[in-house]
Order: sequence, then structure tokens, then C-alpha cells
Amino acid sequence: MIRRIRILCRGSIFLLTTIGFRPSQSNASGKQVPGSRQQFRHAFSLLLLCASLTGLAQSQSSGLKASPLRIESEERQTRFFKDIDEPILVDVANLSLTIDPSTELLPLPKSWLGEFAITFSRDIKAQGTGLVCYRVNPTSLIASASSARVFHTWLLGANPDHLAKLLNGGMSLGEFDADGTYVNRIAMRAHPQGMGAIANSPENFRARVVLEVTMKLTTSQGQGSKMFEKPITPRAAQPLTLKPVPNVEPLNPTHQVIDWEDGKLTTIYNAIMRLNQECGLFFKVDPKIWDAPIFLKGKWDADDLAEAILIIADAPRGTYRRGDDLSALSDAYEDLLDKAGNEFGVPEEIYSAAKEGHSLPFGTILQLLPDAFAHLKTEEGGYTVSMREPVQIDMRLVYNIAGTGIVPVQFGEGRGISPNGALMGAQRPKTSRG
Repeated sequence: MIRRIRILCRGSIFLLTTIGFRPSQSNASGKQVPGSRQQFRHAFSLLLLCASLTGLAQSQSSGLKASPLRIESEERQTRFFKDIDEPILVDVANLSLTIDPSTELLPLPKSWLGEFAITFSRDIKAQGTGLVCYRVNPTSLIASASSARVFHTWLLGANPDHLAKLLNGGMSLGEFDADGTYVNRIAMRAHPQGMGAIANSPENFRARVVLEVTMKLTTSQGQGSKMFEKPITPRAAQPLTLKPVPNVEPLNPTHQVIDWEDGKLTTIYNAIMRLNQECGLFFKVDPKIWDAPIFLKGKWDADDLAEAILIIADAPRGTYRRGDDLSALSDAYEDLLDKAGNEFGVPEEIYSAAKEGHSLPFGTILQLLPDAFAHLKTEEGGYTVSMREPVQIDMRLVYNIAGTGIVPVQFGEGRGISPNGALMGAQRPKTSRG
């Protein structure tokens, strides 16, 4: 009897039918025909391959573990959107809510959902009974810049009056134009407790530019840094103009409802499978985005959620742009750096060495900046470092959104305190170092 086992692979679904396997038989001379045994081995190998591929497909379609994307945990997503009472669906791929995933997030106010969406190149709309936050193409030059280049892109066209204020006492967050506001939103994520920490009381924070000098011992372990800045000038804060958040419709008690409770981190595939099993809805969605991570919260009208998922599925998933014009950026950056050095009283010898990329003896650093290497002091008050050891000096501008007081932070398994603010470093362009 002839059995056939054929393996068909379509997407991530594997179907088993028959392919030529025949038990070993004897030929006319009575000898075994080896080909049939070989066919069995090949068929068995194909079956093992099929099983392994099926397992791979199941692991990829079921979850987020295999994804190379940056994805915040369900617990952190739930806490971040805790104050949003409406049902919400968010495309959460590569959303970095804070710079340190171990810190405790503060919830985002509902009024800031539109600002949150803009910050991550997304938009927000009402889809019947719920809100959907989905990807859009960048709408401006600064929005298309990488996060490491947002400050630089803004600097090229920054208002000179704003630059002067940022160096001398700071600006309230409501004073900025659209591009400056975008810089603020990006910087806010660097607060130890996330964007929500500033969004809950933006009138208590001011933006400013500070200058950081870093010092590194060239022959032994050790480094230090020093921030140069001007104190924040207390001024009445101007009100912020926020992107409106649309209203949703109430649930119709006669419609099918699907409940995601306080929030679930899942995938498009798992969401549509649940809609299929619980509500009898069928989808035609590109398998390439089945594993796209989404966050779902609240009670949704089933049809509204289906439409919201299609909005996520149909959103643009990639852009490209040309590199930054560093020749123009270098002059603008160096000009602001010089102004900061003068305004903040950086010692001339330190500033010149940093500007030119030169080193200074360790002893000279201690004379000019006595506290720069306080952490390297011995119990007797001396240093284990030779006073003649060269120290490499560098500097950069840092964008700071500063509030008052301190906040608790998590350092691994320990806890500490941090200034109540956000710091976004802006490295000197390579061309500005000569």
C-alpha cells in the first residue's frame, strides 16, 4: 500500500497530506531496495521540520517574546494609561515611556493624550465607543528627526529670543512655538517618572539650556562631570495649548461588547482571534503585522474595535529621510556653546581645553573645579591619582526641563533620589571638533 505525506506551508499554517512513502520492498533478485527506506527517512525529516516550523509560527503569533521591538511591560502600560477612563487601543511598538524601565511611572492625564500621540509620531481619533492611537507619517522636519537629533534640528531654526531666555532663567512650557513644544515633549520622557510627572503640573516646570563638562582620566579608571547653569527665574507660567482629545460614544446595550478590563498588552493576531471566537467577526489582515504589539483597555463595542484594529493595521509602518546637514548645524551649535560658556562662568582654561579637545593635568582640574573628583578622595583627604595625570575634557549642551524638589528613583534593586526634572543631552556634532 502506498502512503503519501505532503507538507504545504502557507503563512504560518502547515497542512499535512501525503508524499511518496513506500515500505521497503525486494526486487526480482530478492535484494532490498534502499530507496524506499531513504524515502521514509526523508519523509520523517520533513515531518520534524514541519513540527519545528509550526512551533516557531505559534510562538511568533502568540506573543511578544520573540519581538525585537522595544515594548514596555503590561504593568507599566496599564499604569501609564490608568487615568484614561475611555476604552483605548494604542500601537505600542517602540514606545519608550521612560529612559529607565525600572522606574515607577506616573499616569498620563487624559488631556495629554494628543500630546503623547504627537511625541511618538502618532495621532488619536475616536472610533465609536473607543479611542485609537495609531501611527502617522511625520508632519514636520523636526518630527522626522531621530530622538538623538531633535535638539539639533530645532537649533537650526530656533528663535534667537527663545535661545537667549533658555540660557538666562528659562522659559515656561507654554511660551514655545510648535517646534520648541515638540522638543519639550521629547525631553519630558527623560523625567525619572516619565512624561506624566510633568504633564500633571506643567506650570511648575521651566525649560532651559545648561552646559555639561565631562572629565575622564586617561591612564586610570575615573571620571567626573560638572554642570554649569543659571538659576531658574520664577515667572508666571503661560497656559499650554494642548491637542484636543476627541469624545467617544456611549456603549449600546444591544451591541456585542468585548472587555479588556484595566488593560492588556497583546498582539493584533490575538485581538482578532478573540473577536473571532467571542463575537464571530472575521478579518482579512496582512500576516506581516499579526505580531504587532498593541495595548487594549476598557469595554469596546465589538464592531468599533474591529474598525480600530484596521486603522492600526493600515497605518504607515516606515519612513525614510536624508541625513542632517552638519555643516550648518556646527556653526549654530558652537555659537550657542560659546554663549553658554560665557553666561555660565565656565573657567577659561577648562572651556578652551574642552573646545579644542585637549587634556589638562589632574592637579589643574582640582584647582579650577575642586569638587569635580570628590568621589575619588581617600579617607585621609588625598587622592590616589597623580596630580600630573592627564584628564581629557569634553563638553556638550543639555536641554533641561526643571521643576522644584526631588523625586524617588529606582537603581536596580536599590532606591535613591533625583532632581525633579528631565535632561536631554545634545552632543557636539563631530564636525564642530575640527
